[in-house]
Amino acid sequence: MASPSFKPTPVIRPFTEEEIAMQAYQIYLREGSVDGRDEGNWLKAIEQLTAERQIESGKPLDSKPVVAGRMPSRAALTGRHTV
Repeated sequence: MASPSFKPTPVIRPFTEEEIAMQAYQIYLREGSVDGRDEGNWLKAIEQLTAERQIESGKPLDSKPVVAGRMPSRAALTGRHTV
């Protein structure tokens, strides 16, 4: 039996690439659909999602990156595919 002072740590799931891509695309649209800012929009998206998770959980998240890997191409972000 758990002691009365035991408080489980909230489980915070990592972001998916799809969540980051959608947020980055919203930033792209909101900032006038300016090409060439993919990486900046991607990083802003991660910052915004991190801030949202911190607010939801009520405590700061770990400083480690939540998603490792390469940023997808613009085609993947917008849903357009080039042939």
